[in-house]
Amino acid sequence: MEAWHKANPRPKGDDAAAIRAHQEALLKASNEWCARWPKAGGPAMGRLWTLSALDDAPKTEVEAAVDHAVRIAELSDPHFNPFVLAASLLDRHGLRTEQVPELVKRGLERAERQAKEQARHLAGMPPKMQENIKGEHERARLEAWTILVPAHLRRGDLGAARAVAAEMKSALEAKSAAPAGDEMAKRERAVREATYLQAMGRIARAEGRKADAVSWLLRAAAVAPRRSPESEQRPHHPLREAEAVWKELGGSAEAFAALQQRDEKKIAPQTDWEKRDKALPELALPDLKGRTWKLADLRGKVTFINIWATWCG
Repeated sequence: MEAWHKANPRPKGDDAAAIRAHQEALLKASNEWCARWPKAGGPAMGRLWTLSALDDAPKTEVEAAVDHAVRIAELSDPHFNPFVLAASLLDRHGLRTEQVPELVKRGLERAERQAKEQARHLAGMPPKMQENIKGEHERARLEAWTILVPAHLRRGDLGAARAVAAEMKSALEAKSAAPAGDEMAKRERAVREATYLQAMGRIARAEGRKADAVSWLLRAAAVAPRRSPESEQRPHHPLREAEAVWKELGGSAEAFAALQQRDEKKIAPQTDWEKRDKALPELALPDLKGRTWKLADLRGKVTFINIWATWCG
């Protein structure tokens, strides 16, 4: 697997055709890996992620990949947790929608158990690492909410969708503002806020309040951290959803472009990565061979630091 990824790096830039060809080649390789290692969670999860990048993936292939991953989680690996991603794929393709809430529930339950197991080790960890571990469960809940709102709306259960949105709002309000200079925390908060705003837009659209939906969705698009131009063209991106509702209202493409520009100027997100002109503090870190590295050893060099912990394995 590692050799394949080295030989076939993801294309740089915004060449949609090259990116698409790479995704299709990766899916083919993922299918071969799953056949070779049928009980391994890594290839199964990798195949789910690859399929999630292909909006027009064959439905039979999506179902087969979901069934394979869930079977591993049930029979072979109690720590493997593909349930939420599997639910997302089924929901996006309109497959077995009645199973989506149950899969999400199972994913959250497994994430909760894993969080409790990790909590036993928290006392001896640095504060920042403790925050990161606690944040993993929050991210699992956010991912679950992202799936549940559209799933409930497809089933026509507006009450359940509103209840999930209320949970999202409460969690967002309970989370304190990101500390100044903590770009990762700012980015995560922006993702949470954009997810909530998009949920509100989808609910408003389902309720027939289309003008409200456009407003919510444009705000979500403005708040969300920028990724790639390709991601903004996917149909489930809030900007594309806002554009679809705008067309339903009879609006023109020119007016939508003007509306989008106005909204982006009004809500200027400060969530993109910034270059930090700040010196590293002095350090003394041992590697696996027993050598202690100091800042002076690295000065003037491009350095890749892989940080891990004993419980990661």
